[in-house]
Amino acid sequence: MKSRIAFLVIFLFVFPALFAQNPAKYLKISPPPEGCKVKFPLLFDLKILEAAIAAEDLPQPFTVTVTEPTGITLCTIGTRDKNKSKWDGKVLNGTDLAATMSESYYPELLKKVRDQVPKPGIQLRFSAPKTGETLKTYDLLLVSLPDLEIRMDYPPQVKPGEALTGKVKLEVVNKGVEAVQNVEVELILSIDRKLPAAGGIEADRYVEDALLKSGRLIVDALAPGARKTLDIPASLALLADTPPQKYILIAAVDPRNRFRDLNREDNTLFGLLMVTVAPPKKLTVELPDVVLRYEPAVNVFKLESRGIILSDGKDWKFCKMSPSSYQIRHINWKDVYWEIDTQYREIFEIRGNPFCKKGGKGKQLRFPLEVKGGGAKTEPAFFSLKIPNCQLVFEPETRKFNVMVNGIASEWIPFWKVCRLDYHLYHFRNAPWSDYFLEFDSFRREIRKVTGGEFCKPVTAGAEKVDLVLQVEE
Repeated sequence: MKSRIAFLVIFLFVFPALFAQNPAKYLKISPPPEGCKVKFPLLFDLKILEAAIAAEDLPQPFTVTVTEPTGITLCTIGTRDKNKSKWDGKVLNGTDLAATMSESYYPELLKKVRDQVPKPGIQLRFSAPKTGETLKTYDLLLVSLPDLEIRMDYPPQVKPGEALTGKVKLEVVNKGVEAVQNVEVELILSIDRKLPAAGGIEADRYVEDALLKSGRLIVDALAPGARKTLDIPASLALLADTPPQKYILIAAVDPRNRFRDLNREDNTLFGLLMVTVAPPKKLTVELPDVVLRYEPAVNVFKLESRGIILSDGKDWKFCKMSPSSYQIRHINWKDVYWEIDTQYREIFEIRGNPFCKKGGKGKQLRFPLEVKGGGAKTEPAFFSLKIPNCQLVFEPETRKFNVMVNGIASEWIPFWKVCRLDYHLYHFRNAPWSDYFLEFDSFRREIRKVTGGEFCKPVTAGAEKVDLVLQVEE
C-alpha cells in the first residue's frame, strides 16, 4: 500500500532522450554552374555565409571548415580575424563562394545538395587556427526549416473526468532555423503508440484516439531557437466516461504535418497513463424472477434467476416430513428454515425450532407456489417457489459475499469464486457454471456473461451484457 501511495504523488517527466546534440545552422549551398574551374566545387551563398560567421561571438582569429561528424575535414571555408572574413575558395560574381570539397566525399555530397536533403550529415566547425581546438560546431542544413520538439510532464494516474489544469505542463521548442506561426499541439488518449494520421478525434464521449477535453492548443508564433510553455486551459480534463485501464497519453506538436519539419521524430511523445477509479464499497445485484425448484423423487434441486443458476442444491438441506410436507434451509441459516406443504399449497418460515422437527413458530410466506402431482399420501413430481426480494451482495474491501434470499443472508463462499481484476472489475463464478462466468463492471454499472473466457483474466471476447441491475455504493 505504501508503494502505491508513493506512486500516486510522483509526476512523470517525459522528454526525448537527452543525447549531446549540435545546434543547426542553415547555409544555402548549390551545385556548381557548368564550366566551373574549381575542382570538386560546391557553391555557398556569401550573404548567408557571412551573416552566419559574423554572428559568432568567438575569440578571433578562428578557422571555418566543413567536416564529417567524425571530424574529417571536407573543405576549408576561410578564416575570421578582426571582424573580417577571408575566404579560402573562389568568389563567383560576388555572390557565391566556390569551395573545393574532399574528392572522396564529393559525389555523395553533390547528390545530397542537388536533392536538397535537409540535413546531409555534415557540420560547420569553428576552430582555433594554431591549436586546432574546436570552438563550436553546428549541424549544417541545406534547407531553411523549423525543427519542432514537444516536451511534457503529467501525473501517471488519473480518474475519469479529472481536471488536469496545473497537473499537465507542455513546452514546445523550435530548434530549427525557420519561424512558425499557429502551430497545433494535441493531447490524445490512445491504447497504442501510434499517432492518428488525422490527429486526435474531437468527441464528447470516449472513443479510441480521442482528444482530451480542451486537448487542442495553439502556439501563436515560435522564432528559431525559441521555446514556449503553453497556457493550459482550465477546462483540460479526461472525458468523464473514459474506461479505467492503461493508456498511452500522446502529446503531439503539428500532428497533421502542416509544416515541413527538419526532424519529426521529436514532434510526438508517448507516456503511460493509468486511468483508475476508487473501489466500490458495496455491489448489489437485484435478482428478479428467482425460482426454487425441487423434485423429491430424484432429489434434484435448482435455484435460478433468469437462466443463471444460483445453486444446484449442494449448499441446501432437505427434510421430508411426509409425502406432502418438506423442510428446506440453506446450510448457513442458523435459526430459520422453510416448510412447504404441497397439499395445501402453503409456505411457512419457521424460527426457534430444530430443523427436521415438528413445532416452532411459523410465519406464512405469500410466495407463488407451483406443485405438479402428489397429494396427502403421495409426493409431487416437483414443486417450485417464486421468491421475491433476492439480491447478490459483495463488499470488495471485506470480501464479504452473500446471496440474500427473501432478506435472509446466505454466505455462499466457497461455492462461489470471486476475483478482482481491477478496482472496478470483478469476476464471479458459481460451482455449477462450467462454461461461463459473470463480469461485474462498477464503472459502467453493468454485468456481462462471459462464455469461453478464462476466469480471472482480462476478457477479450465472448462477453454479453446481462439484463440485471448493478447498484454501486461508493
